[in-house]
Amino acid sequence: MLTVQIFSFGFQASGIPRDRMGNGGGFVFDCRHLPNPGRDPAFQSLTGQDNSVKQYLESFPIVADFLKDAFRMVDRAIQNYQERQFKDLMVSFGCTGGQHRSVYCAERLNQYLQQQGISTILTHVELPEIRLRIKMQNLTPTSPKSTTNAGVTTADKVIFCDTSCPDAKLPEDEAIDGSRSCRTFRALWCNRLKEYVSKNAPCSWRYGKRRPKAGW
Repeated sequence: MLTVQIFSFGFQASGIPRDRMGNGGGFVFDCRHLPNPGRDPAFQSLTGQDNSVKQYLESFPIVADFLKDAFRMVDRAIQNYQERQFKDLMVSFGCTGGQHRSVYCAERLNQYLQQQGISTILTHVELPEIRLRIKMQNLTPTSPKSTTNAGVTTADKVIFCDTSCPDAKLPEDEAIDGSRSCRTFRALWCNRLKEYVSKNAPCSWRYGKRRPKAGW
């Protein structure tokens, strides 16, 4: 039985997904010419799975035309693959960050094929990291009650540097820690600051040198 692997991704994020089945790839549809919800602040913390983003995209005829053309090409490939008893077909939709347009288009194709009884597997490559980033942004204090202790009060939740941050990664040089000495693995590489920072310390990017006290 044929299974269609459907992906959404970001060209400027993880890039075109690799073919897991070893067939060298499949369709790659570029959604970057479509209207971009990400330019509107109202949609920046949403994804192509949210109703308001769907309604925004569906208000543009070019989006429906693009999907119609893409579906037609995929339909022809599915018919051919079924006749030849192939088991796998890969279809990927890409936009800039993999958050809005590609997610919406992948969801639409998945729904379209399932309605025809076609087996599908849907993967949104960038969404786990995007959701984590949005969650962290929502935890950022917006109106601190005082300017003491780096602007953080006892009612605020301090953000610490650890591997759950999408901008942090373990150092490639395992001899480096926060003080650039010994093998204690106390440092993380911060993609925002482009430097090593102390692991489990209050976030240097958010608080700067005036970081909150550890007891807060």
